[in-house]
Amino acid sequence: MMKMSEDYLMAMIYLLQKYNCPINELFLPSNPIGHNGAAYLAKYFSSNPAIKTLSLAGGGLSCDHFAVICSGLALNVSLENLFLSNNSIGMNGIIALIDAMSNNTRMAVLDISSNRLNAEAAVCVANFVCAKNSLQKLVLSNNPLTDMGANQVLLALLNSNNSLRDLYLSQVGMGDESCDTLGRLISKTATLSWLDVSKNDIGAVEKYCKSSIQVISLINYVILIYPIAI
Repeated sequence: MMKMSEDYLMAMIYLLQKYNCPINELFLPSNPIGHNGAAYLAKYFSSNPAIKTLSLAGGGLSCDHFAVICSGLALNVSLENLFLSNNSIGMNGIIALIDAMSNNTRMAVLDISSNRLNAEAAVCVANFVCAKNSLQKLVLSNNPLTDMGANQVLLALLNSNNSLRDLYLSQVGMGDESCDTLGRLISKTATLSWLDVSKNDIGAVEKYCKSSIQVISLINYVILIYPIAI
């Protein structure tokens, strides 16, 4: 994937708008996006509400820049896959995303790993999870959620009618409370089949989850789940 300067990015978006070129997928990983780039993207998304896959991973996005982009995504009801890893959107960015996606019922994949999300941001993520029953893959790894924050997300999954299949919670600060909820989620779930809880308190994971898992591989602490038949 070619890495572009922000000026090149703005020129590309300008041409897409000028010649009315709607696209379904836009991949811009590791491309720096500042205020001007965010404004151009927001304007394009407003005029192209049918985009289904968007990757802005590693774009150096701040919460303010991402909020600008979200203002352009507010009309989008088709977005299914959103990749935002390795940015700094924080809690305010998550709030902007929730507002922008309020009418979206197709979101299937959300990757917000490595975005400096804390326990307060985790509560916002939990609210988002409750509202998006279409979500199939959620990546929250490498965020300082803490045990309390991770627990809020897991409680949302436990108490919502979701179709989540893949959950990534590597290095988020899980402890006894969140692992207890995770064990209950594993026992209840009919869809969850892939779980990454690496770089957490694996003792707590084993203590609370192993009785609910028929086959558990602790190699790298990535778990393939087969719930025990009742």
